Amino acid sequence: VVDKWHKLLTDTLSKYWRSESVETVKMSTEAIQLYVDFRNDYVDAQDEVGGLSSLPERWAENALRIALVLHVCKHSNKPSDHELNKKTMSDAIRIMWWFIGRQLACMEEVKGFDPFVNDKKVKILTKLKNDGPCTMRKLGRTLNLEKEDTANIIQWAREGELVTWNASKGNRASPTFALPGDDRIPEGVKLITK
Repeated sequence: VVDKWHKLLTDTLSKYWRSESVETVKMSTEAIQLYVDFRNDYVDAQDEVGGLSSLPERWAENALRIALVLHVCKHSNKPSDHELNKKTMSDAIRIMWWFIGRQLACMEEVKGFDPFVNDKKVKILTKLKNDGPCTMRKLGRTLNLEKEDTANIIQWAREGELVTWNASKGNRASPTFALPGDDRIPEGVKLITK
């Protein structure tokens, strides 16, 4: 595979790099129809892919680019003498569907990602790592936390990213937080998990 890839790049670059001539590759009618069908698939699904901005518009273009690369691989000496056929276009579309699946999976992973919440989380975790257990009140004062930050801290404790306990010595609750396993957590405190 490495040798074939190297040969393709060498042949392609030596032939086309800074070349004044333009070679045109023609597509078969069946290949064109496959391309149109592929494009129609995501046009029909506009409601589902509407949140992806202009990403779907590039899918058909990229399928054509992949098809051209495959075509040049098959006919590196004179690609314009051969028609880009249905099989080549079909292979390119299969590759593109794989890329689409990966793109959608990546988009799903970061769907709920909020960079502002993540920045606050990093600051909170760093403070707890460096300074040890800390009350909610002290976290709020030193890091300028807002109400939604307090809710996030409680959620992170519920999810097990932090541990918490009531460190109050009086009637008023004093929720205190630490990183799980921190050896600075006082012995014998009752950890609250939910």
